[in-house]
Amino acid sequence: MKEVEDLILQCSGLYIEMTTLSSKKSNEDSVFFNLEIINRSNIKMKLKSISCKDFNFHKKLSKFLKENQKNVLKNKAIVPAKLPISQPYWLEKPSFLGAYNVDSLQLIGNAENNPSAEFLISVEVGDATIEYKRPLVFKWNDPVKGEQNKNWVVCPKVTANIDQKVMIFSDESAQKILVTIAAHSANQKGNIKIFHPQGWKVIGPAEYSLKTVDEELVLEYFISPIKTLILEL
Repeated sequence: MKEVEDLILQCSGLYIEMTTLSSKKSNEDSVFFNLEIINRSNIKMKLKSISCKDFNFHKKLSKFLKENQKNVLKNKAIVPAKLPISQPYWLEKPSFLGAYNVDSLQLIGNAENNPSAEFLISVEVGDATIEYKRPLVFKWNDPVKGEQNKNWVVCPKVTANIDQKVMIFSDESAQKILVTIAAHSANQKGNIKIFHPQGWKVIGPAEYSLKTVDEELVLEYFISPIKTLILEL
């Protein structure tokens, strides 16, 4: 049935796309999205509804789609608090030695995750009503590659990255590492703690505060082995 519906879509010249101006949002943030739909034929068509179960969003419509007329419908929703963070499905659970732990057989073999937000667009074509699925995508223009797009994602409100993966100590002298805190939602503050093995000492800030989206804060920490650990080695 899906193949027949896709064939009707291609033969009718119907263009449907769901886009957003933000590549990512966090839970409980507002997300704005646009439906762009064009009827490129003289077939009688009518847009009946737009829905997205990921956003708990549903909107009934009764809009006739005139031939070769661009229609852009702007909407807004709140990202539900329970919508999962976007991440590779094979990394959601701890892995085994040489293998990943994936529960869903439908996901195994997929090159990437299913879309974080997928819309169902209901269109009346002649006497039949057909529903088409479209992922929410972020589009931008690259000066070299031209127009690019990728699936919209749900991200944590705050992320942290360390500038060094490996450090070598020849004595108990302290070495510096930089931790970059990035906000993906406005007005974020809290405590930060670096966990370390017994016998090591970490000195640095214990709190952070970020006011705007995409704001970054670089924190300095000094790591050193305790002298008794050096003697034991």
